[in-house]
Amino acid sequence: MDEHINAPLLDLNFLSHGTLLMEEMGPSRQFFEEFLGLDVVATSEHSLAIRLNSDTCVVGVERGKLVKKPGREYLRYYNVGLSVGDADDVAGARQLALEHKDTYGLREISAIENEGARVSFLIEDRDGNFWQIMNEQSAH
Repeated sequence: MDEHINAPLLDLNFLSHGTLLMEEMGPSRQFFEEFLGLDVVATSEHSLAIRLNSDTCVVGVERGKLVKKPGREYLRYYNVGLSVGDADDVAGARQLALEHKDTYGLREISAIENEGARVSFLIEDRDGNFWQIMNEQSAH
């Protein structure tokens, strides 16, 4: 594996989660548990968390239940969560993303959102994937 010549720009603590799309939670849960043998926990009426042999989980969210926006807008709900320290660290990470947007071909960098204890923003990368950078307390 190639080593980084320079240290990474973001000082991330850990990979918190990934999110995937489900058409219907029931049949998806059955596949995850019965075929794949994953640990599954319902996190709401329309979402669940899956994992296998680790603390990192993938969150499944039903399309059409929570996500009703047209076009690609719904894709922002399906992201990979990355944790940094606190709200100031989130703001610093966003500033770095803005400064290096062109270098890495970032399509979009959202405003910072404050939802109770969670402070986060989204980066849409050059491939159309969304990355949620959030404060540490929201990742547990």
